[in-house]
Amino acid sequence: MNGNLTCDHYAVSLNINTHEPDHIRKVPTFRKFRDINVPDFIEDIKHCETLMNVNQSVEELVAAYINHLSILVDRHAPECTKTITLRPNTPWYTDTLRHAKHERRKAERNWRKTRHNVHWQIYRNQCKVVNKLLVQEKRNYYCNKIAECGSDQRRLYSLTKDLMGVPNDATLPSNTCVESQFGDFFINKVAAIREEYDTCDATPSVDIMADDSIFGGCPLEYFSPATEEGICTWSFDILYVFPPVGEIIQRHNINHHCP
Repeated sequence: MNGNLTCDHYAVSLNINTHEPDHIRKVPTFRKFRDINVPDFIEDIKHCETLMNVNQSVEELVAAYINHLSILVDRHAPECTKTITLRPNTPWYTDTLRHAKHERRKAERNWRKTRHNVHWQIYRNQCKVVNKLLVQEKRNYYCNKIAECGSDQRRLYSLTKDLMGVPNDATLPSNTCVESQFGDFFINKVAAIREEYDTCDATPSVDIMADDSIFGGCPLEYFSPATEEGICTWSFDILYVFPPVGEIIQRHNINHHCP
């Protein structure tokens, strides 16, 4: 563990000798319909006596049409299989890296054609260039992604899960009656509140119609006139308690004696 401690966690760096999992392979089946010779295909349909026989029922014509056309399609465009590798998305794959890999394949074809040591060395050097460029592009991409997260810990945590290979797909409940249970919860809650109000005692514990207690203090009968000293004191308090009001008083020069 090296470096300065910037938080309550240390960054641990280590090398693990592990095997990268193999990519998933898929074997799809397809037909090359573009390679069909259209004139020959039409001639084969015309020379099919079964399709030209109209003295049949609709069901028999449909069955003959499907069977004979399937035979013709198998003859002119037979089924083919191809093994493809499902590779993950690589957003760091740039045009520079694509050009470098193109040069590597070009050097490999040249070496396989001549088998010269010079061409072999050129091919090996280009392989090193591609490998270094791949690591550099991948590092730059993820460094930029981490910098874009900034202080958003949620985006950073999601990016970390992606780097660790953890899927970010939201796990939905398998029960198909969740929406019904969710609605029944609020319906039952409202019904329980109404039932509670219906069963509670309607008689209040405090008599709201009782007379108020008699006030025993001195009643307010008149306002005393304001003095200049009192106004200055009131303005001084406003300047510190309510700064906007005090600013208005000073701006309009309401009382020259006020601070």
